[in-house]
Amino acid sequence: MNRLLAYALNLDPNLDLGGSLPRPVLAGNAMSLTFHAGRADVTYTVETR
Repeated sequence: MNRLLAYALNLDPNLDLGGSLPRPVLAGNAMSLTFHAGRADVTYTVETR
């Protein structure tokens, strides 16, 4: 697991977090990703291509 991702999601990077990571959901031609923004000291932004 990426430690930066664990930090940003306010998770313990020393645990096995494979089941705790957000996963994209595909519905038709749309994709969504939902997660708890657990840290006040991290700015969350969305980038698309």
